Amino acid sequence: AYTVSHSNQKTCDFDSKPSKKQVCRLDVDNFGECGRNNSYGYKSNSPCIFLKLDRIYGCEPEYYNDTKELPEEMPKGLKDHIASLDVKSRNQVWVSCQGEDGSDKEILGEVEYFPTRGFPSYFYPYLNVKNYVSPLVAVKFTRPDGKKIYFKLKLSETFIDFLYF
Repeated sequence: AYTVSHSNQKTCDFDSKPSKKQVCRLDVDNFGECGRNNSYGYKSNSPCIFLKLDRIYGCEPEYYNDTKELPEEMPKGLKDHIASLDVKSRNQVWVSCQGEDGSDKEILGEVEYFPTRGFPSYFYPYLNVKNYVSPLVAVKFTRPDGKKIYFKLKLSETFIDFLYF
């Protein structure tokens, strides 16, 4: 495995958060089809992109975890995904990627997320502890066909537009 481990890193989950002097380990083996062994999706002509949030000292993101208070504009598939999780696993900065308009949605097809569909709360807040590694989310496009696709990537309530070639 490529994962580098330091003495203050621990394997985290929603039941096991790091102490003030610890940080969560990022296990690169959890990226499934977007991992190095699959050439980040390029071997299967289904490329992956990796998302990372900037480190902002002390920032604790706002989590959409109450299924009754999800934003109206949040895609139904993401709402269904959130509702399928236990309450504590809903504390994530959610990621949603879809085509910008009808034809882009059709061309883009299904999108998969690894290791989860969001940035888990146990990586936050960032406190400048040595060996901190920002969490990553890999987004896999399962059927791009070589056309230019415009897609919208939504992180919680902030839209970030990308151009995919």
